[in-house]
Amino acid sequence: MNPRYQDTQPTAEALDWAELVTLDLSLLEQPNGLEKLAKELEYAANHVGFFYVQSLDISKEEVDRQFEIAQDFFSLPLEERLQYFDREKYMSGQNIGYRPITWRPPLDGVYDNTQIYSIPAFDGHHIHHHPDVVARCLEEIQQFQVKCDKIIQQLLQILEHVLELPPFALRKKIRANASSEQQLRYMHYTARNPEENEKMGHIYAGGHTDLGVLTLLFRQPVAGLQIQNAEGEWRWVQPRDDALTVNICDALSMISCQHLKSTIHRVHAPPADQRHLDRIGVLYFGRFSNDEYLDPLADSGVLRRAGNLQTELSKNGIRMTMGEYAAARGAQHSRRKQPLAVGKDGRYEWDQKDLAVTSTLSVQYYN
Repeated sequence: MNPRYQDTQPTAEALDWAELVTLDLSLLEQPNGLEKLAKELEYAANHVGFFYVQSLDISKEEVDRQFEIAQDFFSLPLEERLQYFDREKYMSGQNIGYRPITWRPPLDGVYDNTQIYSIPAFDGHHIHHHPDVVARCLEEIQQFQVKCDKIIQQLLQILEHVLELPPFALRKKIRANASSEQQLRYMHYTARNPEENEKMGHIYAGGHTDLGVLTLLFRQPVAGLQIQNAEGEWRWVQPRDDALTVNICDALSMISCQHLKSTIHRVHAPPADQRHLDRIGVLYFGRFSNDEYLDPLADSGVLRRAGNLQTELSKNGIRMTMGEYAAARGAQHSRRKQPLAVGKDGRYEWDQKDLAVTSTLSVQYYN
């Protein structure tokens, strides 16, 4: 096993950091705390959809341990990692297990520099087949996922208040023993040389939104995450020792009829003093149970007053469950595609057929 994960020193570069709301979850235990948190989260949800969360039931040591497990996995020989890449399942949208850098064809001689290892929910509906460096840690990984689920539930409680929903209207859409595509994901971005970065517009992952409900991003000291603010400007997200970063995702934005903003974000090449470093990420993707329909939240007082009870799906006469939507979005994302071109300013040009999710629904990437 590799030495225990060691944090990298934060960048010393003067970056344009995003100004984000911080939610202190300990307020949930205090009088009027829910109301205060709801006001703060509503502001974040209506502007950029990104925010910090602190006072968590997860210690820094537990987070570092997940980075250590990720580091151990990505240090395995490629031949061993590839044993956990199921091409057929990946193409069908079941993004579980390993995805190698070479999955997508190179663009101008440069490969996608992102490796992924995804660990599914422990809901009794997924087979857990892992290399030994992960398998021997499954109990602590499961406990980590349980703590992530608690954070998701706390945030959904606040959002119920924001949307004037009955208690548990959102929380009950994630059931502990129901099949779901919730997952813990380890990501590894390999550092590029200056020529490669120039060819790819200094972008590791182009602007996009996540497909699920809420994504938890644990502190990564190698800077790279950027969000698009309300003015369309890209701002760096500063890693914080005392908080994790959360973004609102498409399924939640959809059922709120876009009242809650899905976060537009990307991964930029690190600043100059960190550009030589590989970047490891630990993320948790919160999603509704697979059999939950992505219907408008008709019980929301906020949406009723706005007179808006149409979603992107219902406008086109489509009704989908979370599981169906996740599979369709996953299949779109998993195609062996690359942009047609990438400008030096990081602008991507795509073939529109590569963006299709259904016959009437396409994903959008943001330059």
